[in-house]
Amino acid sequence: MKLVLKTIGNRLKNPYILLFLITIIGYWQVALMHFCLKYDMVDCYYPWRYLVGECLQHHILPLWNPYSAFGQPIHADPQSGAWYPVAWLIGYLRGYDIYAMSFEFILHIYLAGIGMFLLIQRLSISRKAALLTAIAYIFSGLFVGNAQHFTYIISACWIPFILYGFMEIYHHQKIQNALLLSLFLFLQISGGYPAFTFILIYLLIFLFIGFFVGVYTKNGAKALWKYIGLNVLSVIIALALSSVILFSVIQVVPYISRGSGVDLRMAMFCPLSPQALISFILPYATVKDPGFFDTDISMANVYIGLIPLIFFVLSFFIRKPKLLWFFLGFGVFCLLAAMGRYTPVRGLLYHYVPLMNLFRFPSIFRYYVILCFLILAAYAMDKYLDGDKKLRKIIHSIAWSLAGLLAVFVIWQPIANHPDLIDFLGKRIFRSSNSSTLSQHIFFQGILQLLFIGGFILVLIKKTDLKKQFLLFSILLITDGFLNEQLNAPYTVFYSIKDSEVKQYTNHFPRGFPLPSLRNVNLNAEKGISYGPLWKNLNIFHKQIGGDGFTPFRFTAFEILKDSFPSFLDTITANPPVYLTAKVFPADSLKTHYRRKDFSNKYLYLNRKDYAMISPATLQHSPGDTAYFTSFSPVSIGIRVHSEGTQLLSLLQSNFSGWQVSINGKPVPVFTSNLLFMSAIVPPGESEVIFHYNIASVRIAFYVSFFGFITLVITLLILYGNRYRKL
Repeated sequence: MKLVLKTIGNRLKNPYILLFLITIIGYWQVALMHFCLKYDMVDCYYPWRYLVGECLQHHILPLWNPYSAFGQPIHADPQSGAWYPVAWLIGYLRGYDIYAMSFEFILHIYLAGIGMFLLIQRLSISRKAALLTAIAYIFSGLFVGNAQHFTYIISACWIPFILYGFMEIYHHQKIQNALLLSLFLFLQISGGYPAFTFILIYLLIFLFIGFFVGVYTKNGAKALWKYIGLNVLSVIIALALSSVILFSVIQVVPYISRGSGVDLRMAMFCPLSPQALISFILPYATVKDPGFFDTDISMANVYIGLIPLIFFVLSFFIRKPKLLWFFLGFGVFCLLAAMGRYTPVRGLLYHYVPLMNLFRFPSIFRYYVILCFLILAAYAMDKYLDGDKKLRKIIHSIAWSLAGLLAVFVIWQPIANHPDLIDFLGKRIFRSSNSSTLSQHIFFQGILQLLFIGGFILVLIKKTDLKKQFLLFSILLITDGFLNEQLNAPYTVFYSIKDSEVKQYTNHFPRGFPLPSLRNVNLNAEKGISYGPLWKNLNIFHKQIGGDGFTPFRFTAFEILKDSFPSFLDTITANPPVYLTAKVFPADSLKTHYRRKDFSNKYLYLNRKDYAMISPATLQHSPGDTAYFTSFSPVSIGIRVHSEGTQLLSLLQSNFSGWQVSINGKPVPVFTSNLLFMSAIVPPGESEVIFHYNIASVRIAFYVSFFGFITLVITLLILYGNRYRKL
């Protein structure tokens, strides 16, 4: 035991190494690239990043995804990673495979621990408490529960850094701190989930108001203006860096089904239900019976660790500075908001607060619960380790009370449902089991948690030396975090499918951008090409144009076709991705034809304005007419057409602002056909048709963002390099 304590004590002197080791060991199945990441990580984020990497390696801006849902502007999807520097670095240097996804996941968890460590220290809390809090953060309910939601993980990585940079400006009003904050803000905006940013905006506004008063009170008007100027500079630089994202989103809002927000029912979808609050002490319970918890298993875990929970409760008995009171209030408010329809808070935010009607999942608010509660726990831990004797009796009472609560949960489970522990440990522990029950999970983890609480109480009784207590607390906290992560991870973090198997399968994917098949699009259905964990967005890998694909980013026109004219949409897919037709009707006749079932896969419906630009009687289609691809990339599609007469060429790609068409080198109008797709009039004879995607404002904004980011990073390296050379 002395050797263990000495080893840990030595590691604590270098927190970055310890955080790295704990991240690798805690998430070893992913870190060692043994098992494959789960759910959306391989269904959504992997194929999206794969496409981004393919584009970058072929020196193409990642602007358009031609393979899913008849084409989408991937540059305008905030979750795609199209403009995220980390995704660019990996995508350009080596491209994406399943190993790259595992590496990026582990990288962000490790960086999240560093960010939390720096933030806690910036709050004038001791290094010891900061380190233990960072470890608890790495194993917290959001990282474990939402491991499949990569943009959540990225947000949880950068938000502590943002708060750290924001507070650095308050304490040290220097230009490098403003630049640092703008960098972290850009990383959050470009890589994180937008809802986290929306909530963060209000958190920073409230903090700014408080700091505004503090700067003026302590240092006067001159310092206040400097403080304001540095914050404004940070925001301006962050917005400039994010301009490519902002311009992309502005372009796409009129076209997408969620552009004006989500309805109230969707805003209340997947709350942190009152039942899910059991995850504060028994997170292993939440991976079972989502019907009982009234939410998805990914949204039910709010665990911060048993020892941090004890210290969080202890913080209520300690005099706190105003900033800590603010974090407590914000955390409690977010807890109420996270509970969705179970409290009025989420509804009030939805109706009356800007940006709060733009996202689903109330449980997203629970991230700020975890963040704020851990900050309070770190403060209380610091005060206790500082030797405040008054706190010893209180912490004893809290620990015994928590032990009593856990005992109630264990005893409360029906005896008939108690597992055979030998069978449970041998067959169902540390793996995803369909046969284990909620009662069994509560019973087993309840016993496990009682052992941890018992160990904590024993340390309090037997070890009066605070240094030894701290080291033993460290062992308990790390072990608790590791075991809880390992219990939950098979349900929420990884499949029991090896990365090497997935890699071997994906080695057969075509590289680059070969010409898509001219077979009917409905033959590219993803159900027939799924493999193991890969069963959505597969056309991105196989480089075929398809009508399916999983993404929350949907064009309104696609939703209308899917919901109101499903049979017609199915009929359209009975065409190759590019085809010729002379059957044209005004769009307002579609409803009549659909009601009569009088439609064909060769029918095109144009709006009245476009319909008036053509002469349907002059259109002619002959059996020998052909259209086929001559070149293909996500942003430029070449087609050779042979036609006996004038007719319309249709490409099964969504018509979106930015698509342009030229025939034999001359620009021609592009029409929206069948509510969604692109068509153009081709003359008789041989024609070379080019569909080209380009939005000038987005391309210009990209250069601003790219060169601005490079300049910012170089400037920060110079400024901080000079700073450390002077030390």
